[in-house]
Amino acid sequence: FNELVPIVSEKKNAVFEMLSMGLTTNRDEWVYDFDQRSLENKMKYFIKFYNRMLEKYSKANPSGDVKDWIDKKIKWDREILKRLQRKQKATHSKTIIKKTIYRPFVLKLNYFDSMLISWPRKFPILFKNSNPNKLINFTNPATKTLFYTLASDKMVDLHTVIDTQCIPLAYYDSNGKRHSNVTKFGLKLFRKHYNDDTITDEDVFYYTYAIFNDPKYSEKYRFDLQRHFPRIPLAVNFKKWTMVGKRLYDLHVRFEDTVPYPLKRTDKKTAKNRTRLSLKRSTNRGPSKVIIDEQTVLEGIPMSALEYKFSSKCALEWVLEFYKESKNMISDKSCDDPKIRERFNTYRFADHKEYVIGLLQKITAVSIETVKIRQDLKNMPWGKQPKLDLRYLFRPA
Repeated sequence: FNELVPIVSEKKNAVFEMLSMGLTTNRDEWVYDFDQRSLENKMKYFIKFYNRMLEKYSKANPSGDVKDWIDKKIKWDREILKRLQRKQKATHSKTIIKKTIYRPFVLKLNYFDSMLISWPRKFPILFKNSNPNKLINFTNPATKTLFYTLASDKMVDLHTVIDTQCIPLAYYDSNGKRHSNVTKFGLKLFRKHYNDDTITDEDVFYYTYAIFNDPKYSEKYRFDLQRHFPRIPLAVNFKKWTMVGKRLYDLHVRFEDTVPYPLKRTDKKTAKNRTRLSLKRSTNRGPSKVIIDEQTVLEGIPMSALEYKFSSKCALEWVLEFYKESKNMISDKSCDDPKIRERFNTYRFADHKEYVIGLLQKITAVSIETVKIRQDLKNMPWGKQPKLDLRYLFRPA
């Protein structure tokens, strides 16, 4: 593992210049929502209440622990308490609502205000002024879990792939100028190794995503990837790896545009309709089914679709779990006033049922294709790896 090429390194002898952790809000129930109007209503209240507490705090200037002084009708944490003590005022804006990958293949709207989000990470420079970007997201080795990866062209939450680290293709400076995140060292290394000066930054990016999706990579370096940031081999047939990486990137990023897999839908009339959103796996390796609610069932999910996993859950299960009403409510830990919680806990799965049914059909198709491509990658050889002394590579004589 130590002889492979590092993804990032303080010594600058790496493929990419920077990483970013996933977005850490510390108040997901407030700053995320599927519905824009609901999100705006929550945040208008949150900002108004915060500013009222700020005014009260500024006049009283209390001593002691500020946590013992504030009202807990909104979710406070250490970072926003610091902003209160620094007397920073919050303002509302519709223009900062951004689509974000919340969990695998679960899109949510995010109120992306650095004032109200505990740790915006490097996303302000990765998508500055709504400029486009591409990300390879992977599991932070600090979690000591298995290695998972998922590409995106949007911001991602910290827990999108367990605890998430992001490799951006580019970043933007204070003037809005775009800079490649592929280092000069990294690009020169690939061009020299493959004797091809036409290799681009995007080629290196897609190549990396292909390697991350190769089952033999995550199997061979399973324990290394639980302790260190990834390193990658220099596999033979670079162009083929790049093409497969781009194919996977497009498949995973454009999942909403995928042709739906033809699951069999059965509907029946019932007096009551309790939401279930559960996956019933076949006991004989035959097709499985999803119980949407007491009225609707989707059948005919191939076994291969369940093999595309993030942690212990397949991609379909992540969608099912995070569209449940219990996952989209403000809890008593985020607001101690039951009247306020009732006012904003307006999410009802029934409003999203048809979208979710379509999404499950698309993710079934994405999962089947991903498993197939990954098997192809597993059969693609890396070839003999060069012995690289990265300390001296490309240094001037």
